[in-house]
Amino acid sequence: EIRLSLVGSEMCIRDRLVIVSLTIALNLGLNSKKSEAALLKNEPQLTQHTQLYYWKKRPFSAQFYSKGQAQLLNNKEKLSEMLISKQPFLLALKSRDFVKLKGKLIPYCQTVNETDSRLLLTCNKRRM
Repeated sequence: EIRLSLVGSEMCIRDRLVIVSLTIALNLGLNSKKSEAALLKNEPQLTQHTQLYYWKKRPFSAQFYSKGQAQLLNNKEKLSEMLISKQPFLLALKSRDFVKLKGKLIPYCQTVNETDSRLLLTCNKRRM
């Protein structure tokens, strides 16, 4: 009986340490470079007025931080049509996908923001 209560209190101490550690890590921003919030937060006016697309995979957090505006794009032909149309749009894609599509994107797109795993590009932006 005493042994069971000690195990329970040890688990409680361990759980508290885990919670405190996670809280500290989150407050220090250790996860911010991987979050869609980090990718989109610096461009709120841009994401409100320009259509946002995610290449191949649209994380749930992208929907949240874009206020439901993020669309999925996974077709190279559709991407080509969008680039040729000259309509401005934002494109979020993984760094490795950017390397694969670089030749197609460079003439039309510029990097707006970057995290450890993704780039946010503005495409067909009107230059002044």
